[in-house]
Amino acid sequence: MRPHELSGNEAPTHDGPIDWGLEGEHSGEILAFRRLVTGRGGFPLLVLQYNDPVYRDKVIPYLNLHAKNPAVFRPDPQSGYADFEKRLPELAAGHDLIQIVGLSEWLTGASRTEKFRGLNYHREYLAEKAPVAIALWMTENYIRDFALQAPDMWAWRTAVIDFAVSSRKPVELELSHLDLGAAKLPERRLRIKEIEDYLAAHPRESISKANLLRELGLIYQGIGQIDDALRALPEAAIIYRNHRFKREHTFILGDIARIYIDKGDVDEALKLLHEVLAVFEQLGDRRSRAVTLGDIARIYVSRGNIDGALKLLKEQFEIFEQLGDRRECALAFGEIARVYASRGDLDEALKLHKGSLAVYEQLGDLDGKANSLWSIGRIESANGDLEGARQHLSAAYDILLKIGRLDGVCTVGLDLGRLLLSLNETERGAEILQPCEDGFRKLDRDDMARAAGDLLAKAGKFPSPTKK
Repeated sequence: MRPHELSGNEAPTHDGPIDWGLEGEHSGEILAFRRLVTGRGGFPLLVLQYNDPVYRDKVIPYLNLHAKNPAVFRPDPQSGYADFEKRLPELAAGHDLIQIVGLSEWLTGASRTEKFRGLNYHREYLAEKAPVAIALWMTENYIRDFALQAPDMWAWRTAVIDFAVSSRKPVELELSHLDLGAAKLPERRLRIKEIEDYLAAHPRESISKANLLRELGLIYQGIGQIDDALRALPEAAIIYRNHRFKREHTFILGDIARIYIDKGDVDEALKLLHEVLAVFEQLGDRRSRAVTLGDIARIYVSRGNIDGALKLLKEQFEIFEQLGDRRECALAFGEIARVYASRGDLDEALKLHKGSLAVYEQLGDLDGKANSLWSIGRIESANGDLEGARQHLSAAYDILLKIGRLDGVCTVGLDLGRLLLSLNETERGAEILQPCEDGFRKLDRDDMARAAGDLLAKAGKFPSPTKK
């Protein structure tokens, strides 16, 4: 049970069909942009204000026409400033214009101050290493924050160009995506309704629509609506493919592969993951490659290839450590710990899980915290520390109930219910196991549903199920 994440992605140069339906009021802004980026050397820093992500998506490919080799970059929201500072010069080496989107997602969370500080104090380094036109797409509120939090970098701006659309109801859905690591079930339900209402009112194909469909699919996956997830994610993939956003399309394939892993269809998952890995290796995306290595390692473990899984997981950890990503390092620690536990090295596994738990608590990551508590409880149960196991499994179960992770509730609930039955707490154990059995069937995990039903039957609380 790997905590879900919604990663921001870097999209390659947009070379798909251009939508010419631009607002006439912005003809002057487009001319100003062309004048500022054409034939200029140095480090032109343009701030592009917008309030409609759908309209922004129309403008981006049009502005790309004014550069010989443009690129669009969306920083991973989970990445730190160091990764941004490394990636920007890499892009600048092969492009003369970089339009940066997704800054409202990237400039959030615990590392927000660190990122603003990096932009402010490292401006000379960026100007030296990325001497190309940089266009920052930002909403009005983030422009204000940028000016206050990074005043030195702000002083270097070449211009602020306003592409805000005046005749519209402001829709900020794409900018305020849900934190799947911390959101509770009512928040997830509300977010689903917001996205579905917006998509119903804006059926036209766009990259913003694809972004929202991907988020919708991941939320559905987390609450156990797998069929809905497998409708939203492929639709997003088609849009990314149509617009030649290769990296975004590949991320969707990885999302779908992880659903297949959870459903037990590891052959189809492995086929997709090898395709995903090849693309990320081609693009030189180390972070995404590392995530994919971890997914393949999970399949290796399920097939008994423990040495192969450990090799991949250690490589994954080294990459995240080099990138300075604490959360991903904690995830990698957890996966390595589970492999150690499968080999019987429970002391080392417990040590690694406790280290991951400390990181998740510092980051405020409820999903990751629940994952670590569950793993610690399982090891304690195997070691005979039943009271410690009950404490940690109960804590994990309570968190997962709050955030609405059906897969997590069922997986942890099965272990907790089994433990409570062994402690002769039959009523409480059955109370937890009954919804687990139903939940596993919703998740298409009939094997796990039968396991829950068998435990109930042995406790005399429920007949062993034979239904599908």
